[in-house]
Amino acid sequence: MKQNISAIRILPFVFFVLFSVSSCKNKSQMLLKSWKVENLKYTKEVPEDLKPSIERQINEMRKNFLLTYNADGTYTTTLNNQNLQGKWKLNWNSTKIETTSSQGEVKDFTIEELTEKTFHFTVMEGKEEVTFLMVTAE
Repeated sequence: MKQNISAIRILPFVFFVLFSVSSCKNKSQMLLKSWKVENLKYTKEVPEDLKPSIERQINEMRKNFLLTYNADGTYTTTLNNQNLQGKWKLNWNSTKIETTSSQGEVKDFTIEELTEKTFHFTVMEGKEEVTFLMVTAE
């Protein structure tokens, strides 16, 4: 009888682990496509005199930036017809992506939201935290 009670107590944990692992796989599958910039959000207020310049840069990224994750663990970013490549991996609970560029530079991205059509992630750019609001490139 005690063995049955122990098994009953551990079953919810086993189901939780199985569900967690399967949901991580699903999130990984959701990344496997090309993404384009919809917008950027900054943690600090952009000074008024820099807003036109920042908006121009964001508009250029909307037109010319593409990020593609491949099933073999590689990625490609394209900006103004220049390609950068590297490797990517998702952490165990699908909250961070670690990338390694072809030059060996390692960078972490925090996933804020990931659905079939949207991908929002935060990254440190210099001393500023920036959130990229990405949508599928169709």
